[in-house]
Amino acid sequence: MNREGLSPISPTFAEYTVLQVENGQANVSFRRIKYSLQDLKKAVLDSAMPYKHQWLKDWRQV
Repeated sequence: MNREGLSPISPTFAEYTVLQVENGQANVSFRRIKYSLQDLKKAVLDSAMPYKHQWLKDWRQV
């Protein structure tokens, strides 16, 4: 729960940044990759992770 008493919503994508430097010039790219909510749920439910259902309730497919 956050400070407002609401559960966070975790979208089904991973975000990362790529930093490239060529000839002294920096270039930053922000990237996002979607993944399947069903694949995430299966991996979590097949794991030994505690409180699985509590953790999964905040995930949303985007």
